[in-house]
Amino acid sequence: MPLADNFFLLVHDGSGRSLLHSRATAYGLAASVLLDLAGTGHIVLRQRLVIARSSIDHPAGLAAGGRIPPPATPLLHHVWEQIQRERQPLDVRTWLAALAPTITDTVGERLGRAGLVRVQEVGVVRRSHRYVPVDRLASAKISAILGSKLASRARLDWDDVLLAGLASATGLQGEILATDQTGAGQAYLGELFQEVRQRYPDILMLFTETEAAVGDAVITHRS
Repeated sequence: MPLADNFFLLVHDGSGRSLLHSRATAYGLAASVLLDLAGTGHIVLRQRLVIARSSIDHPAGLAAGGRIPPPATPLLHHVWEQIQRERQPLDVRTWLAALAPTITDTVGERLGRAGLVRVQEVGVVRRSHRYVPVDRLASAKISAILGSKLASRARLDWDDVLLAGLASATGLQGEILATDQTGAGQAYLGELFQEVRQRYPDILMLFTETEAAVGDAVITHRS
């Protein structure tokens, strides 16, 4: 499952309400889309910039005679084309802000078509959508599994590390570690982030930029 889909299910409870402020949810989803594209090799994160990879430096492109196969989903394809169209690479915060306004509905509607959520219209004056998970315990299950792995210091796969990073950046870390009475999970998470800092500094940069964007959005909302 794409990271964006997993993060969406993590942050929405059984009634379809987000566990986060709407802007925090959107920035987390925008960051997850960038991570999905980085994971498939369609973009590179470098010095706070988002760079579309060309046929020259994309292994799949070289193998296919210079043509890069498009991303697997329409959403990733659309975002990748947007990034490619820019004459100069834009920074991470610019892309987070550009993707955030529509990303929640885009991912929610995709999950609706996949049968993982039910799309409901809410509101009278200001109509909006709520995305109710078909499995109303989906968020709790994802959170519990990740929290248990952290508390027991189990080996995490890369998707787990990325999901934990997004949860931390958007303010969901406490939710995931709610039962971490000894602090072992928190300590393990810190060690994982230190490893990411050393081996993949640009991934940690994306987490940091996402956290800053969420913080600015929440402060602006409160003021």
